[in-house]
Amino acid sequence: ILHQAAEYIAAHAQGVFVWVHLVKQELLAYAECGVTKKQIFDFLKSLPTELEQFYKRILNDLERRQTRDIEDGQKMFRLVLFAYRPLRLEEFRQALAI
Repeated sequence: ILHQAAEYIAAHAQGVFVWVHLVKQELLAYAECGVTKKQIFDFLKSLPTELEQFYKRILNDLERRQTRDIEDGQKMFRLVLFAYRPLRLEEFRQALAI
């Protein structure tokens, strides 16, 4: 199943490494719940294959959280979208603290 998952990810990545990273993060979080490999693969197939849809999923998930989490998530998206260059982790942390 892990080989199938790797093939599925490679086939759907369309050269977009951000999508691969987002999928990885989702799978790791899902796997922490103590699920089977088949359940993980089924979850993988349920994830959006387009980056824009993935971002919408993230935003929708944010709406179900506490107000503070929503505000932090919105701030993070703004920082990523409008930064002149990719921020280093320390810069990102400092910007979030403002």
